[in-house]
Parts: sequence; structure tokens; C-alpha cells
Amino acid sequence: MPKETPELPVSPEEAQIETPSFLDKLKIHKFQILAGVLGIFVFTGVVFGVYKFYQLRQAQRLKPCPLCPEFRPPEPDFCLDGTIIPGKIDECDCQWPPTCQKGCIRTDTGEEMSFSEAQEIALESECVGEGNLTDEYFCNQNTGTWWIDLDIEKEGCAPACVINVSTGEAEINWRCTGVIPIEERIFCKDPRPQLCTMECIVNPPYICGSDGKSYCSECQACASPKVEWYMVQDGPCEAE
Repeated sequence: MPKETPELPVSPEEAQIETPSFLDKLKIHKFQILAGVLGIFVFTGVVFGVYKFYQLRQAQRLKPCPLCPEFRPPEPDFCLDGTIIPGKIDECDCQWPPTCQKGCIRTDTGEEMSFSEAQEIALESECVGEGNLTDEYFCNQNTGTWWIDLDIEKEGCAPACVINVSTGEAEINWRCTGVIPIEERIFCKDPRPQLCTMECIVNPPYICGSDGKSYCSECQACASPKVEWYMVQDGPCEAE
């Protein structure tokens, strides 16, 4: 059997050299210790910031909401050569007043056309061969089209000249709904409303005026001088 090598005795001087002191350990690991302290400060700051942000959000939610303002229907010359954009609904369920957007912008492509350009296209199209253009018009941003009402009398129809923003082409849309039974029509009464709230119903149902357009409320429908009667239906109105 091999002989075991005896361990040599270690002197006190050698043991003191091999074992580092606490200060030596602190000097060796000072960067790791400093990084740990900084990490604790950063973590504490993040937690405190999240807590203050949560407190601020809670204070905003508990803030009392004012009464929703009432408004008068826009004047006929409120948005010449542009499109009336309904105001947004804020956190208090109040709807802001409408704004005027110059030009018709198609939602999916961003293509744009002003009303004066659409009017020029309509005057050179087949639309004017059937009737005259009126002063009533609007923009459908979803389809990217200008709709200009035509002065044409046809039973159960509300014809309009439709100008495509993308192609620059114009055509007549007769918007015929057939003869609507009189019992389904809700006729506006005089005097017409002069003041309506900004609140809108949730579609469906749709409030469709006799001009083929949809309205936010019954009050806003009868506030328009172009609407003789309106009806409530499940599907979109003819001009949508």
C-alpha cells in the first residue's frame, strides 16, 4: 500500500498571509457591492414611480364630471369646401363639438379630394345631364366618396352625384328605397328644434332622414331643414 504523505505544519505568518481580511474582501468586491446598491436604488425608484402614476390615475377617475354642453346645429356655411367631423366622446361621456375637415380623406388609403375638385368633376359628368347640383353634400370617408344631392324629383328616391376620391369618376346614385309606408315615417313637427345635445344613439338602430342620411338623434334629424320625416331601422341608411 502507498504511504500517505504527512501534511506539513503551517506557520502563523503563512496562515495570516493566505486568509484575506474583511477590508481586503471589501476592496476586491467593491464594484459588485456598488452595482448592487445602485440596483436597489433603481428598483426602489421604479416602484415609487409606478405607485405615484397609479395614484394620479385614480385621482383623475374620481374627478367629478361637468354637465355635458348643449349645442346648436352647425350653420349651413360652417364647413364650406370641407367635411364635418363629429366630435369625440370624452371620459365623462360628453361629445365634443364637430370640427371642419377641409377635403374628403379616404380612411384606408389616405387619398384626399377637396369639395371644389369634386364639384368640378360632377359638373363635367353625367350627373348634370339628369338634374342640377344642390348645396347639400357630405363626404363618406369609409368609401372615399363625395355625395352631392341632385335636384331631381323621383318617388321614393333621393338621388345624388357620387364622386370617387381615388378614381376621380362621378356617377348617379338614386338612393331609392321604394315607397315607404306612411305608418313607418315619423314626421317632424313645427317648430323645429333649435337646440340639441351632442349625445348620439348607438348603431343599430339607425335614424334615417328623408334625405337618405343618418343622424345622431331624432332631435338632430328634425333640426335639418332638408328632413321632412325620419324612420328608425336596423340597417344603415341609403347614403351610408
